[in-house]
Amino acid sequence: MADPMPDSGPGESEANAADAADGGTSNRICSPGDRTFDGCNWSTCRSDGSGWQTTLMDCEIKILLQIQFEAGSWTLSDNQRQRLHEATTALRRALEPPERKIAVVGHVLPSESRTQEALRQIATRRAEAVHKALLQEGLPKERLSTKAAPVEDGNSNPVIWRVVTFELEPNRPYATDFPRDAGAR
Repeated sequence: MADPMPDSGPGESEANAADAADGGTSNRICSPGDRTFDGCNWSTCRSDGSGWQTTLMDCEIKILLQIQFEAGSWTLSDNQRQRLHEATTALRRALEPPERKIAVVGHVLPSESRTQEALRQIATRRAEAVHKALLQEGLPKERLSTKAAPVEDGNSNPVIWRVVTFELEPNRPYATDFPRDAGAR
């Protein structure tokens, strides 16, 4: 947990209005015990109502799904097509914030071809194959893009090879990424 951020948080004006209505003191800006969660950080009203204490965490949302391919291939196997189909609901939910997009990223290992151009084409075609399948599943074309990742040397951690991965743009959390009662106690 990082250092708290004093006197900042959600609902300050609402708390002031509530205090004025119930005869509370003018220095109270929130109701003690009030808590909010934005999917990344908690904001908690101090016990005296003088301000908000907020955790400051560096958060990002990631899609961990990887669609695998045979060496040198960009054809989706039935098994991988089914995995993608099963993940469509989660991918659609990830697109709920209207400004969010998904980049479909093709990966390749150097051993899959002899030339850099051929490697780039394999990675690009893998991303395009998954992109096409996502469009067939009804995901919006304008919210999806494709790209080829740099050629992997097999030493990355974690190892990413002969797969398509997904990147959210932007990858910061939104309230729609979490159920309304996320983290509530």
